[in-house]
This record gives sequence, C-alpha cells and structure tokens, in this order.
Amino acid sequence: MKLVKLIGLALTALISVSACAVVNSKSKPAVNIQPETVVSKSSISKYLSKTDKVNAKRQLERVVAEGELIITQSKVTNSDGESNIVGNFLRIIDGKLSSEWEVIQKEVPKAKTANGNSMIDGGGDVTKAIASAELQRNRNTVIDFIHKGFAQGDKEVLAKLFGKEYIQHNPRIPNGKEVVLSFIPQQGQGFPAKIKQIVAQGDLVAAVVEYGAAGTNFHNAAIDIFRLDDNGKVIEHWDIVSKMPL
Repeated sequence: MKLVKLIGLALTALISVSACAVVNSKSKPAVNIQPETVVSKSSISKYLSKTDKVNAKRQLERVVAEGELIITQSKVTNSDGESNIVGNFLRIIDGKLSSEWEVIQKEVPKAKTANGNSMIDGGGDVTKAIASAELQRNRNTVIDFIHKGFAQGDKEVLAKLFGKEYIQHNPRIPNGKEVVLSFIPQQGQGFPAKIKQIVAQGDLVAAVVEYGAAGTNFHNAAIDIFRLDDNGKVIEHWDIVSKMPL
C-alpha cells in the first residue's frame, strides 16, 4: 500500500488526530463486486479481508452502497492485539472493482471514549425501505450539515438538522448536538469542509470528506457516516479520521 495522493479526491475530518492513522490507495487487478439493492456483507468482507495483514481479523460493521459507490466501516484487529477502525471507499464500474481508498484510525476503547460509545457500535439499517425522494432528502441533509453548517458556519441551519437525540461515536466528542454546534464559535465562522463523495442507503448516509487545507496542520481525511430519523434529521454519527500528509 502506498500513501495516497487522491487525484482530485482528498479525504479528511473534523478534528486533528494524534492517533496513528494513514490514508492509503490500493491498486489491484479488477475484482467482481457487483453492488445490488442490498450489498452482501459476506462478499464485501471476503474481499476486504484479502487486503488485511496476515492473521488480522476483520469485523465488517456497515456497508452503504449506491450506484457504483460503496463505503464500508470495519474493525480490524492485528495479531498483536492492536485494533483499528477502517473505512473503505470502493468504486465499481461494469461490475468490477475500479478503485479503492482506505482510511485507518487507531481504536479508542469504549471505556475511554468521551461519550461511552464504541467507535463502531450503534444503529443503522440499509435494508430499510425508503422512497427515493426521502433518500435524496437525507442526502441533502448531510450535504447541508457539512457544507452549510461546518464550511459556511451557519449555526442556525446546523441546529435545525439534528433530531431529538444525537449519538456520537467520535471517541473525543460527547453525545449531544451542543458540542457539535460549539465547533462554530459564532454565526458565519466555519472551517474548510468539502464532501468528495456521498452515498445514501436505508437510513444511513456515508460521505468521503476533506476537512482543512493542504499545507496546514489542519488537513484531515474522513469517512463520515450519519444515521437519520424518519423526518430526515441527523441522530447518530460515526467517523474514521486520518491526518493527511503535509
């Protein structure tokens, strides 16, 4: 695996990460992985496990697929007992794997997270039947959450996008919307945040996001996953964050 320079696809995330995390791009022979209405976890897991280190154990937790794009979230435990949370972004063209990117973040044990949740547990149901209009609504919610809320610093818009609860799986951030709103000190003061790819399926929306700017200390890669309620409001969030090479 080699350190990625994603040609026009810089991955990134909310906060600077001190944990050991890397962003990788993989080049492999084409592999048949045909996304369907519901992607088979077993088929995706079997493929991804082939890319892991010898004796590594992968727990594939979430697979979100739409069209030619697939975003996955896994826990990979190495033979030495070290665990990482891994996000993969796959592009499928004509039923074959065209490209793949990977974000890796060292796992923080549940007992040490700021919210009492693990980095990978929680809800989400990609088999949930959702009309195409509601799926687009969910996608637009996440786009507004990141672009209008974070990038433009519109606290009023951001506040309206949360549901009655907000369950957080970023290990450094407590549950609840108030902490997220505090990232924006006042109306109109945002920070660089740009969605590069977005996938919606069931009640989940997953995005490949660039936070910060190249050449600065705040330039991170992230795969963000959001769960939305029946009203299209954000109620749960996971992310896998990696600091981009300067």
